[in-house]
Amino acid sequence: MTTTSAPTPSAPAEGPRPPLTHQEALAAARALAPRLRDHAPEADRLRTLPDAAVRLLDEAHLFDLLTPRGLGGLAEDRAVHDAHQAQSGAEAQQGRPVQPQG
Repeated sequence: MTTTSAPTPSAPAEGPRPPLTHQEALAAARALAPRLRDHAPEADRLRTLPDAAVRLLDEAHLFDLLTPRGLGGLAEDRAVHDAHQAQSGAEAQQGRPVQPQG
């Protein structure tokens, strides 16, 4: 009798990835804006970011912009402001300041 097992997820990459540069963050935010705009009606209806929009932001590593500079991120850098401006024009929910949870 042959048994099959569920595929195992791939192992995470070795070590932390380098933070986005200013230009990478800005380019990612600009590229993502049209896709985020597609989620605007759902975000308005839900009054929060839809899961799909959160995934897009996460996959583009834009949440990494919230990591403090001392921990290798870009927080308190001009890139945070510029990337935020670029993506917040796409959808009002993304333009709101991120509030820490917990």
